[in-house]
Amino acid sequence: MVAVAQNAPTPNSDVQTKWQAIDQLCGQLELSTPRKKRIVVDGKSEIRLYTAFLEDATLTLYPGTSTEPIPMATTQSHRFGTFEFNGVEPGVYWLRIQKKEFVSLIPVRVTDISDSKQCRRPEVSRSFVVDSSPPKVQKRIR
Repeated sequence: MVAVAQNAPTPNSDVQTKWQAIDQLCGQLELSTPRKKRIVVDGKSEIRLYTAFLEDATLTLYPGTSTEPIPMATTQSHRFGTFEFNGVEPGVYWLRIQKKEFVSLIPVRVTDISDSKQCRRPEVSRSFVVDSSPPKVQKRIR
């Protein structure tokens, strides 16, 4: 928790926080560098690039306007980096992602009331690219 206090700007900081808007706090954790996989197609070996997901990471949610970083909720990412926070109200939050020595802190602005059905819609995906600078939050509609 001390790491969050050192990494997250406080509301009174001179640093302007760029809150990234997302409708729901659920989706997939991704890494910016794709993972390479060697496959054989028609007898020829080739390398293909695939999305690299961050599985088994700990996600902790903190209020974005508090001067004291007290965790509100914690969850784990699963297969394909999927995660979901339930019961999150619209507002600003710090999302802290940690797996071993890797730590990322993303300022997010949740725009809609938490809805598990919205998180499970197959035509909508939300990705959190945690190791880009700054980290990116994206919503894609298929």
